[in-house]
Amino acid sequence: MTAGGDERRGAGAGRAGGPETGGGSAGGPAGGPVTGGGSSAAAEPAPARDWRAVARRAVLWFLVAAIVLVVFWLLARYLPGWWAGTVGDLVHGEFSLGAWWGLFFGTVFTFLPVIVIGQTIRPWDGWEPPVLLTGLGLLLAAPNWLTLWVAVGPNPSARAARLVLHADAPGFGGGTGWGALIGAALGVALLLLWRGWRRRGRELRAMRHERQGAPGDVG
Repeated sequence: MTAGGDERRGAGAGRAGGPETGGGSAGGPAGGPVTGGGSSAAAEPAPARDWRAVARRAVLWFLVAAIVLVVFWLLARYLPGWWAGTVGDLVHGEFSLGAWWGLFFGTVFTFLPVIVIGQTIRPWDGWEPPVLLTGLGLLLAAPNWLTLWVAVGPNPSARAARLVLHADAPGFGGGTGWGALIGAALGVALLLLWRGWRRRGRELRAMRHERQGAPGDVG
């Protein structure tokens, strides 16, 4: 009885110890994939640059720049004479009328671009809206750009238009300059007032939320 009991206890101890030894041997392979994964990640090559896409992008930008230069050359050649003639038909050689028309064009077509371009300081999702707003603002200032080009342009078309503007629209250039200053000041002032009003609205909404949340916090 004693010998049989000892044999059964020894066999039970052997079976109890088996899983522990197996578990220890199984723990070895468990650590293997970690080392192997690190070596494979370190050996992964960097992605190659797509030089074809880079070349296509460069060609696209070159074409855009060429088109812009051609359009600018055409506008600088033909638009100054047309603009001087248009303003001359409005003013009819009267100094006071030229000054008032210049003040009108300078103020309106500076105020609107400042307001439009001022919207680019807001946070936008992506770069497209600020670029479009900037382009729109510059386009809205086209009358003032034309007057400036007629006044200081070095090409023959601008010099001829300058003579027409001095003869048929006296006072228009000076009125445009003063109007541009007034329009810029009004636009900047309106933008500052708008930003202050929005900031004050956000502060009032935050204070209202805090007051509404206070009873719940106390309870």
